[in-house]
Amino acid sequence: GETRPLLERKYETISDIGQHIYYLLDHNIDEQLTLSPTLHETVRDSFSPFTDMVLPLLEQDEDDVQIIGLALFNDDKMVGKLKGDDSFYVVLIREKFDAGTIQTTIPGAPFKYISQDVPDDLNIALHSIYSNRKIQLVNEDTPEFDLNIKVSARLLEIHSSITTEEQEVVSKLEEEIEKEFSKEIMRIIKKTQELNSDIFGFGEVYKANVGT
Repeated sequence: GETRPLLERKYETISDIGQHIYYLLDHNIDEQLTLSPTLHETVRDSFSPFTDMVLPLLEQDEDDVQIIGLALFNDDKMVGKLKGDDSFYVVLIREKFDAGTIQTTIPGAPFKYISQDVPDDLNIALHSIYSNRKIQLVNEDTPEFDLNIKVSARLLEIHSSITTEEQEVVSKLEEEIEKEFSKEIMRIIKKTQELNSDIFGFGEVYKANVGT
């Protein structure tokens, strides 16, 4: 929607909408739930011929303002958006996590041998997520890149029918979480490709290896 009605509205629970939005963004950036939209970073990406902008997407929700996802750009035009939960994976690809948290779902079928009480959809929560990512150009003609993300985390919540005392269970959990992360990352990258929005800086990697 338009910015003016959002900023000029008189909110019952918000005395200063400007400060409210500032602290809303600041908190979510600190928790790595969204991307930092400082003037310096936005101008940098705006003028870069090899990286497109991505900004937090705000929406007026009754008597409040919320971050509902991310706005994707091609040059200076918004061409699409990602939902709020996708922000985790965008941060995972673009930056390093240093204390993130996520709730996700993996298939319960691989764990049915433990107990028939294991649900078909296994909800888990990961805490204290630390990550590191590396992007390498492997084929300059295609072009094709290798994206390697290393993640460590603490398992915070899981269904009571599953115990993590055995290494076999832990290894299977790691395998299924990796599959889920990979699936979501590929889905998001595919969407940005369809929108011709390089928010991850693959163009920068290509330029650094091949030149302009």
